[in-house]
Amino acid sequence: MDFKQRITAIIVDDILEAAEFLENLLQEFEAIELLPSAYNVDDAIDSIIKNKPQLVFLDVEMPDKTGFDLIRELKELDINPTIIFTTAFDQYAIDAIRYAAFDYLLKPINPHDLRKVVERYKAEMKNADFHKKVENLINRLDKDKLKFNTRTGFTFVNPDDVIYIQADSNYSNLHLVEDKTVTLSMTLKGVREILPLNQFYRINRSTIINKKFLTEINRKEKVCLLKVDEKELSFCIPPKYVKRLDI
Repeated sequence: MDFKQRITAIIVDDILEAAEFLENLLQEFEAIELLPSAYNVDDAIDSIIKNKPQLVFLDVEMPDKTGFDLIRELKELDINPTIIFTTAFDQYAIDAIRYAAFDYLLKPINPHDLRKVVERYKAEMKNADFHKKVENLINRLDKDKLKFNTRTGFTFVNPDDVIYIQADSNYSNLHLVEDKTVTLSMTLKGVREILPLNQFYRINRSTIINKKFLTEINRKEKVCLLKVDEKELSFCIPPKYVKRLDI
């Protein structure tokens, strides 16, 4: 791509003030040509079909349809702009978004962070792997069963059956319902990249839990509790991880 040409972009955010704030920041970039912002997913789809922007600054949390719903619809239409998520929540989704989308910006958006994202976009557009990231995100959102590497091959697991995962050096132990444990030949980082969004939290350096089983977080004791049938499990959770769950 010749970056002497302007990069077309659209902001999708249901909050007018947030969209206008980002518009003002982006107007400082000569390389960016802004389309009119969209304030819901349906209007965004119409604009993206018509104008085919290269960049979409996409809010994650929106009423009726979320940013993830927009991505699903774009995939069905075989339209693949570059997605940069914008979110007010420094929460569980951030780590997953980092691996699956091009990048994210935490609200209120910092001009320095925005410049870094735009410059990285310019630098990485020729990378073939770059164009696979939206598809990877959809796969993580919609996958019925998860495929994990094991010492002898691989295993397929329903995400609802996963209670928690713990790191074990270069391996990870997958703890499932019915007191079943599977050893994966994957680091916890590798496992995290496969787990579906919005369902799993990393609660410390070595443990990821399924929020389906989460019953309580005790800030004072720095523990979180999971309940599986009548069995209760307790895990340490440092304050910085509590903050990520404070949504």
